[in-house]
Amino acid sequence: RDDLTYVDVAKHAFGVFGGTAVFGMTLVNSLGICAAYSAFIGTTLASLSSTEGNIIHSLVPELSSNGFQLAAAALILPMNALASNSRFLSTVAYLGASALTVGVGATCWYGFSVTSDVFERLFTLPLFTSPAEYFR
Repeated sequence: RDDLTYVDVAKHAFGVFGGTAVFGMTLVNSLGICAAYSAFIGTTLASLSSTEGNIIHSLVPELSSNGFQLAAAALILPMNALASNSRFLSTVAYLGASALTVGVGATCWYGFSVTSDVFERLFTLPLFTSPAEYFR
């Protein structure tokens, strides 16, 4: 059957206790991922906020990581309340994909404008490398 969840499979295989354990582990895993991503957002934006010369610093100078995490939660939580509305979700998905495309394009444009000999240097890069190469 295609409509079974991990919890359903665990209940069938291990009984009610197994299903409850899998539900608990799935819940803890999901909350951990959300917490880690929230910390990533807060830390990244806080470092941008403390660095002069970028738009984040000019808008909110020296805002802490916790402040950015709360601001992100203030944006994300109301959107989750509207998640049952598929039309809204579709619109937000298109806006997110558009913003990502603009961000990748701006990053590529900046990268190519700073390093003019990108294509010449491209063929000098090693085909296979080790992470140790970056820590010399």
